Amino acid sequence: MSPRSKSTFHQFLQSLQKENAIINPIYFHHLSDLNPKEATAFEETWSCLSLQRRRELLEALKKLLMEDYTLSFNAVCRIAIKDEDPQVRLLAVHTLMEYPDNDLLYTYLDMVKNDQSDVVRASVASALGHFVYLGELDELPADTFTTVIDSLLNITSGNDEPMVRRRAMEALGYCERREVHDLIQSAYQSEDDEWLTSAVLAMGRSANPIWEEQVLQMLDHPIDSVRREAARSAGELELEAARPQLLEMLQDDDNTIRMISAWSLSQICGEGVREALEELLETCEDDKDNFSFIENALDNLAFNENLLDIPLMEFDDEDDIFDTD
Repeated sequence: MSPRSKSTFHQFLQSLQKENAIINPIYFHHLSDLNPKEATAFEETWSCLSLQRRRELLEALKKLLMEDYTLSFNAVCRIAIKDEDPQVRLLAVHTLMEYPDNDLLYTYLDMVKNDQSDVVRASVASALGHFVYLGELDELPADTFTTVIDSLLNITSGNDEPMVRRRAMEALGYCERREVHDLIQSAYQSEDDEWLTSAVLAMGRSANPIWEEQVLQMLDHPIDSVRREAARSAGELELEAARPQLLEMLQDDDNTIRMISAWSLSQICGEGVREALEELLETCEDDKDNFSFIENALDNLAFNENLLDIPLMEFDDEDDIFDTD
């Protein structure tokens, strides 16, 4: 799309304020990558929009972002995240999660404790998982990382609604601290299916093979949500022992389980995987979304197979390893 002109952007903002105006979604591209002056102008317009228009706008931007990942609506969502309406704030957080912005960390830390909506706090807790992951990669200052972990641990042991506490535990899944391991184990051993689902999800995020036995056991759990996360975690942990069951799960009645199993198989690789995914692709020809997903899984499989074929090191002469010249 050609660069927007100042007059075109101004006309678009005027159209937004007309309650009955039907705006072609293509024009919402004008809200991508706003410069500071445009962001200020949009914020002034935002305060004049009706609640219905604000909600519809955020829904439209989220949908656009899912279709075109070159877009960035972070400037818009930074404004919307302060909205008085919890549904608007929730939509803003969900959209921002597609392209995490590290500058939002302290905004999230405040919201996860103080937002009036349980649903919004739960979503923000999920968003903090990105920062836990960065901390484990040493891409956050140590004191900042500690603040994030302690905040999430406080939530898991606090009086928040179970949904908020479960999302906090899931976010902590990336963390290697002993108390997180104990938290996941406790949730796994609970008799609550929702906590069990969250525990299995967190196991996959841990990248720790210590959870192999538990994940494998959950692949045939009667609850769909548990099987779903077990299939996902089996892929994240690259559990070769899960391959036979995941191949069977490509025939599951739950479409989401089929797709997750396909992706996990593309991470694990091995005998029968390529043939099974190609066969599944043929059955998806009438479903555009599933067809595209399985094509991507096959691409991911090819990438991982190539990695397996590359030796870690190649030397013409063993003595070269110790050459000090």
